[in-house]
Amino acid sequence: MRVLLSNDDGPPGTDSPFIVGLVGEMVKKGWNVSVVIPSSQKSWISKAFQIRDQVHASFIYPTLDNKIGPYDALHQPRGVRDGELGEWILLDGTPATCVNIGIHHFSKEPFDLVVSGPNYGRNTSNAFSLSSGTIGGAMEGSLCGIKSIAISYAIVDKPIPQHSIYVSQTAVADRIAVQLIEKLYASWPKDSADLYSINIPLVHQLSDQSKIQWTNLYRGRYGRLFKATQPDHPSISKITTTPQDESTREGSMTFRVTLTVVDREARAVGPGGVLPNGEGPSKPVDVSDDRLTFVFAPDIKMLIDPRSDLPDDCDAWAIQNGIISVTALKTGFEQVPIHIAKNITELGKL
Repeated sequence: MRVLLSNDDGPPGTDSPFIVGLVGEMVKKGWNVSVVIPSSQKSWISKAFQIRDQVHASFIYPTLDNKIGPYDALHQPRGVRDGELGEWILLDGTPATCVNIGIHHFSKEPFDLVVSGPNYGRNTSNAFSLSSGTIGGAMEGSLCGIKSIAISYAIVDKPIPQHSIYVSQTAVADRIAVQLIEKLYASWPKDSADLYSINIPLVHQLSDQSKIQWTNLYRGRYGRLFKATQPDHPSISKITTTPQDESTREGSMTFRVTLTVVDREARAVGPGGVLPNGEGPSKPVDVSDDRLTFVFAPDIKMLIDPRSDLPDDCDAWAIQNGIISVTALKTGFEQVPIHIAKNITELGKL
């Protein structure tokens, strides 16, 4: 099977610790895997294209014994050596950009399947799914006429441990993901699902016998996504400066909301995005700049800790209960049927 794999977490690293293992499991199956991924973290980007940007390519050659890099990115390909998983292409673009360019420019033969992921964290609910770069990559594959699947590894432990604690669970998750991909691909419906979203919880009891459930999207909402660095600024309304829980990690994301913005965390938190506490360089806010400034500091507690009476057929409930979630999706916005819309209001003549 010819597979194009992309993600929104970027190349192997602490932002993207799971991609090498999943590719290794696919290669063990004998799949022909082409990897085209963003050159940096691109969470919360959905299916966007940055159309004014030039998209530059670079090349890395990962190995199974080094799952989080770093790898030197070369401006020109050098060929694959023994022990390497292949030639991975990094693009200065979004997940959707990587998928589109991968499909149309990096293969002489058509791909059988697009896989986007594995995302570092869950992608449950309509709110996260609409924002997710991982699902955005799969949607792009579907819009290009190729069967597409998004994979997310949900972190549910609290407090959030280092990603290295999940070594044994991710090995199991990789096997489960590949088995599920194989099964879904073999039985793909002709006219119902355009793509699938799989969420695998990295819980201690995860095994090859873990329960798998068909699910609907939890219809959730998020609140404030940005925080003012000058909360006393006269233009800021009081309602936007209501104190919020400073721990706002999707499924497991921790975000420091102070006058020091952790740039790497700011890019990584989001639909599924997770990073360990305190890692990475800080990007101080210029306190001498008196302009009103906002930083990404999402208040998403209602999504990562939803109410206890969730419907037991939704993806958020499944993850909260350690169950693997599979959701069939259409590539498009949900439409209210015309006969219902007409009952809401009569348009008449404008």
